[in-house]
Amino acid sequence: VASACGTKQSALLLREPAGESAGNVVKVGFVVLDTSSLAKNLGITFAPTGDLSKQIEALTDEVNRMGGLAGRPMKAVIRVYDAFGDSAPKEEELCKAFTQDDGVDAVVLQGQLFPNARPCYVAAKKIILDTTAYPTGQATFEELAPYFCQPSYPEYGAVLAALVRDLDRAGFFTKAKLGVVGIDSPVNRRVWQRDIQ
Repeated sequence: VASACGTKQSALLLREPAGESAGNVVKVGFVVLDTSSLAKNLGITFAPTGDLSKQIEALTDEVNRMGGLAGRPMKAVIRVYDAFGDSAPKEEELCKAFTQDDGVDAVVLQGQLFPNARPCYVAAKKIILDTTAYPTGQATFEELAPYFCQPSYPEYGAVLAALVRDLDRAGFFTKAKLGVVGIDSPVNRRVWQRDIQ
């Protein structure tokens, strides 16, 4: 599934003129999570990440030194997103800001947990590099193709099915029922029905 990140279709999407950046730069939107309110309200401490905006600027400089994206210079568009205030309407607002206001060609998602975010970018025909720890089943990969790439995580249904199968083989479910606690979402329901039940 991760190989979908490097499809010829995705490369062609970057080569084709898009939006305001046609024939010029490739605008890549980056979500930078502000976790300060989340940490304060939950009473937790996150590992320090350093200055993410400066890291993105350094990455952009390196990409451009290496020839850019599809032979075009890259321009980073950074938007800070409040993790504590995350909601479906806020994610839709962020998508529209990137796709309509900023005219990005691609977006690097982080911390987008609602199922409406990814289809919003796909509807705008923007490439999505998703680094969110978000459950993505095979059907979702297929629905969002060729725009969606989640290179950091395996396909959700296969992972859960293998976990349940291995726990069963180890005798974990002897005289026990499997209870499932999770976010009620279309992805989770599909994975439960197709891969686990």
